[in-house]
Amino acid sequence: MGLSGMFGDNDAVVDYLSSQGDLDWTITRPGQLQDGPSKGDLKAVPAMGGAVKFVDMARFNLQAAVGTDQIRAYPYVGY
Repeated sequence: MGLSGMFGDNDAVVDYLSSQGDLDWTITRPGQLQDGPSKGDLKAVPAMGGAVKFVDMARFNLQAAVGTDQIRAYPYVGY
């Protein structure tokens, strides 16, 4: 399906979750995921960027899951 199919699927997921009024959700959208040591904290960024490390993505996802600042959000993430 290529990138356009993937982005279409992502949009459909966002549309579905947005219609679920009583559900708290977060969708994180990293660029390429890479193994290796941490490069630091990730943050929400305006557009898809470069590669991020698995360990940093895990930290961002955990913070999003226990925090409140990314509820009903679908941020791109980067350094």
